Amino acid sequence: MNYPEEKTRTVGETESAENTAAESVATSAEAPATAAEAPANPRRRLGGSAKRLVAAVALIALSLGFLLITAQFPEWISTSYKHFSRFVIHAVGTLFAAAPFSVVEWLIYIAIASVLAAIVVTIVRSIRHKHALRRWAALGSGLLLAASMIFSMFAFCWAPNYRSAGLAYELGLEVRERSGDTLAAALSEIVDEMNEVVTELPADERGAVDWGGFGDQSTAARRAWQALAEENEFFADCTPLWTKPVAASRALSHAGLTGIFLPFTGEANVNADFPDSGRIFTMAHETAHAMGCAAENEANFAALLACRASDDPLARYSGLLAAFSYCYNALCSVDREAAYEQWYRLPERAIDDYHERGEYWARFEGEIQKVATSVNDAYLKAMNQPSGVKSYGEVVDLILADFVARTGYSE
Repeated sequence: MNYPEEKTRTVGETESAENTAAESVATSAEAPATAAEAPANPRRRLGGSAKRLVAAVALIALSLGFLLITAQFPEWISTSYKHFSRFVIHAVGTLFAAAPFSVVEWLIYIAIASVLAAIVVTIVRSIRHKHALRRWAALGSGLLLAASMIFSMFAFCWAPNYRSAGLAYELGLEVRERSGDTLAAALSEIVDEMNEVVTELPADERGAVDWGGFGDQSTAARRAWQALAEENEFFADCTPLWTKPVAASRALSHAGLTGIFLPFTGEANVNADFPDSGRIFTMAHETAHAMGCAAENEANFAALLACRASDDPLARYSGLLAAFSYCYNALCSVDREAAYEQWYRLPERAIDDYHERGEYWARFEGEIQKVATSVNDAYLKAMNQPSGVKSYGEVVDLILADFVARTGYSE
């Protein structure tokens, strides 16, 4: 049988140990404190906050450095990075594709609730206990680190698309100032197409256009993008996912928004409340963002190309309604009579749809929409779109460049 070795100690060591034990007993008798009551080491806690702060600053610095460096190579973004971005967004989007709801929308709600709860808990603990500064430092550094992680995902996986050489460069189109005659000719072509496609629109028992449900429209937008990928080499690697309805769609309407794209889940999120006639185009627009078309005018143009490439009359009609609206407003600013001439050529169905849209959006005009528009305007300007919200209308330049390239129109 093996016995444990007996450790030998000198008399001095024994006395020292006994003295230490006696001192510990005396200390405990003088200041009895349980482990739960003993205050945490403030230096250790502050050290954790400092580490989080350093990590957050480092992530932000790396992200900004990446954006600044890639901004110097717009052609590389267009020819290489944009394809990488599409791959990443598709991979991320595939993870959440099975959910019938917008995952990123609910993540936003959870994040807001979590932050509010953390603030309340910190306030209560600061009142009941000491070390309030330490607790607020921990909360602040934690929130900053989380925000820096989100920003770094945005910066590395999608944001450089704003600094690409542009869709005109990528598609070989010449964008320059065009005459009013060219604009009128392009608008006339759009009206001709609208008069043709309106006869193909499916109707319900009342004779109204049968747009189907949100899922049907999402399918139409997805197939439109698949058609564009087959037709245009630059979009060949585009594999669009399903569009998701936003639960708070009415809130989006109050903000004047028809859709929103956030790259964190790869989902194209669309307002499910506004009139059907504009929804397939909006779905194609948000999908264009997922495909790397960051600028709003370029997303509009890519959406128009997808709708025109589709064999679904609903998709084509929705895209043409958007194209007419942008070109008509542009022509009104240079030749109102020519614009009116094209308006009178519109099919009655289109005029009814424009009136329906106008009546719908008029109900949401107010301070909320003004604030939301200002926020969107500031964001777009920060993302290298000097025109801000006006950049949506700059799609006309691309429409005219495409019109001249396709038809050989002589200016």
